[in-house]
Amino acid sequence: MRALLTMLLVLVPLMAGAEVRLRAELGSSSPVRVGQRTLVVVTLTSPMPFTDAPILDLPRIPGAILMQPDVHPVLGSETIDGTTWVAQRHELAFFALRAGAFTIPSFVVRAGGQRLSTPAFTVTADLPAGVDDAFGLVTTTSFAMTEHWEPAPGKARVGDAFTRTVTRIVVDVPGMLLPPLPVGEAGTLAVYPKAPLVTDRTERGDFTGVRTDVVTYVATQSETVTLPAVHFRWWNLSQHALVTETLPAVTFEIGAAPLSRGTWTRRLVLAAVLLAALAWWRGRAAASWWRRRRVARATSERGRFAELQHACHDGDPRVAYAALLRWLETANPGPRCPTLADDLLAPHPDPELRRAVDALETAIIAPRGSWDGRALASALDRIRPHVRHAGVAALPDLNPPSRLASRRLSQYASGR
Repeated sequence: MRALLTMLLVLVPLMAGAEVRLRAELGSSSPVRVGQRTLVVVTLTSPMPFTDAPILDLPRIPGAILMQPDVHPVLGSETIDGTTWVAQRHELAFFALRAGAFTIPSFVVRAGGQRLSTPAFTVTADLPAGVDDAFGLVTTTSFAMTEHWEPAPGKARVGDAFTRTVTRIVVDVPGMLLPPLPVGEAGTLAVYPKAPLVTDRTERGDFTGVRTDVVTYVATQSETVTLPAVHFRWWNLSQHALVTETLPAVTFEIGAAPLSRGTWTRRLVLAAVLLAALAWWRGRAAASWWRRRRVARATSERGRFAELQHACHDGDPRVAYAALLRWLETANPGPRCPTLADDLLAPHPDPELRRAVDALETAIIAPRGSWDGRALASALDRIRPHVRHAGVAALPDLNPPSRLASRRLSQYASGR
């Protein structure tokens, strides 16, 4: 037993000090399409089994994303100088978010107690023929989309709710790169979108991104409302063609809520109760006005920015990312969903802001330790006076019309 223990104690430092070799290469040659997955393969070899999991210090690349979809390498072996070496194949994915030339800088790989460096690579990305804008464009070999309504849209009554679920599945594209589902013009329908469910699946080298958006619409007035068709563009790498997937327009014929037998009697009784409790109701009305006032502040540009600053100082990158998008949407009202590239970085070429945004994206894609959002908070505070925004919304009256109240409620729900 002592001899075996001595042998293990000698073997461990030998394994930890074994030679490790690194080989890195691009999986495809330039140029590639914007949004197309470019494989970066890092292969580690050693004459002895690896005693720990290698760590890849992935760099931040402005205008692009370098990520490791699967932390589990492909294991194998290679014969080098007549000796069998253990091999680990790590597959990274590079995505260009805009057209141009990109440099993947050399980065450090720590394995077997050694620090190894990869070579730098250059990747050129082009927009497909006939495409002028990369916004919302998905580049893949397969794009699948499903839509489900519960219940089915059509005839409805005031107060009815309809839930729309849209799921998109793409190959070789992470779900986070899929554009959000546009809510569009909903007329008098109150809109309550949920936070999207974004997942990535890796199985035997196949990489699939999935995004599911869920939106609930509530009928508030008697009228006919039509939701416009929704279009998603994607470039088919197999057929070299631009394809548009469409969710058809949906129409709701909303009627007044029916009055059942005995409704008038119940209304008279209710009126008597309300008159008897008028003094108490006045106090409740004041409390309700104060709650609406807080909602109006929370959903204004000032409230959204305060929420964003608080998220940055809390150090949660996902919460900060969602708060940043909500603030941009409030500061830049319009039918198009704002993006960090077009509505923040492009109109405000601030180097510190770009570094802070890159650090935020990296903390979400490839988290390594805690994220410090103070740099982002400071940069946003500096450029905020130059951002076009709607300003602080006026505080609501004590007794606003029902339509205005529903719109306030819709804005509050969509901010969660």
